[in-house]
Amino acid sequence: MLGLFPRLMIATLGFAPLLGCGGDGTNPFIIDSIPAQDTTSDPNTGAEATPDNRFLFSPSENLILNSVDFDETTNQLVLNNLPFDNSDITGGIYEQVQQINARTIEYRNERAGDQPFDTYYAVFIRSPEYEATAVASGDYLGFGYGGANLRRIGNTITLPGVATYTYAGDYAGYRTFDQGRGGIELVTGDIRIDVDFADIDVVENIGGTLRGAITNRQRAAPGGGAAIPSALPNVLLVDTEFNRDGEINEAEAGTAFEGDPRDSGIYDGGFNGEDAAAVAGFIKIEGVAGIQRVGFDTVTYSQVIDGQAQLFTQTSLPNDLRDVRERIGRGQVIADFAFQLPAGATLVERETDTIVLSSEFNAREVGVFSTDSVNRDP
Repeated sequence: MLGLFPRLMIATLGFAPLLGCGGDGTNPFIIDSIPAQDTTSDPNTGAEATPDNRFLFSPSENLILNSVDFDETTNQLVLNNLPFDNSDITGGIYEQVQQINARTIEYRNERAGDQPFDTYYAVFIRSPEYEATAVASGDYLGFGYGGANLRRIGNTITLPGVATYTYAGDYAGYRTFDQGRGGIELVTGDIRIDVDFADIDVVENIGGTLRGAITNRQRAAPGGGAAIPSALPNVLLVDTEFNRDGEINEAEAGTAFEGDPRDSGIYDGGFNGEDAAAVAGFIKIEGVAGIQRVGFDTVTYSQVIDGQAQLFTQTSLPNDLRDVRERIGRGQVIADFAFQLPAGATLVERETDTIVLSSEFNAREVGVFSTDSVNRDP
């Protein structure tokens, strides 16, 4: 089943430069990304690393978030290691900008002082068992800096023996774009996870099987902005195993368009709570920013010119599709291209066909999910 979603070979910029200006309109600089070999601040391998506090960390992809703290008293997030998020002045504080649902909140880095800074957004899902955070910025010509974090609240995990559970919950994350496009989209959705705790048999502390899907993926401008018309495809979380400590083995995640791979990437996560009450995790997928099947006409018509009837065959497709591809990449729904007969022309034949059009740039999505068990057998 892993072969369903082969990794896409995606050409990306070798750096994540800022747009012409930062989030406050004052930053004119272009900077290089963190080099791939810089792993000195990897929160998953350092002396203080713990499976109860896991990060989506990949410096070569500018996923470098390495610390998350939530202050329940002030309702503030404090994030670390994100360049130009104004943390030297604010201490890395992110303030709430909207409540997405009962347990998902969106935050934005605090504005203070007169130094250049970029705008970062973060989604935060909190349940009795987990805190899950994803962060990104749309102020870069490439995918930009960001990351994700999954923190267990306590560690009360016990796993059942012979049982099959279904989990349901919330998903939220961000899409950013390469090829000099910039911009950011908030993505929300629903998630279902199925777990067979008995099979595959446990070998060397690894066993059981988990799979899932993220559905109803809707997108909008962050911070309570306008909805984007074109919905996104479901994300399939491919079968994987987990250990007896409740840590899920990293596995493939991906989407499809008409049966062919579209996005590909990974997901990771874990269980928490008595009798495996909850599952949470993070995902990263990359693929074409937009793709759509569009209808068009090929028309043969006759028209009298200089007293002579002449036949013409034309298509309704625009000669230059770059603007159409750009709009598809930004989530617009493109109507079918209908051919309009010239004045005085007589239709001879009309053939209708379709064509698949995709954007010339890609999107990366970094998100988090949190679920609770909703069905148990037995």
